[in-house]
Amino acid sequence: MNKEPKRFIVQEDNYGMYVYRLGVLTSNKDDAKIFDSRNEANEDAADMHLNAWEVINYDA
Repeated sequence: MNKEPKRFIVQEDNYGMYVYRLGVLTSNKDDAKIFDSRNEANEDAADMHLNAWEVINYDA
């Protein structure tokens, strides 16, 4: 059975950096802000006006 992941992070596509907090990116995946839902992660990325991003499973 395939379960939906429970924790997500946002990776911006241009430099491969991760959302650390609103308005701040980090290159370290371990420092990335962890979201409880894809929608919440997408909303933060949109609020940051990123050109392109991916919401990925944090546990991957």
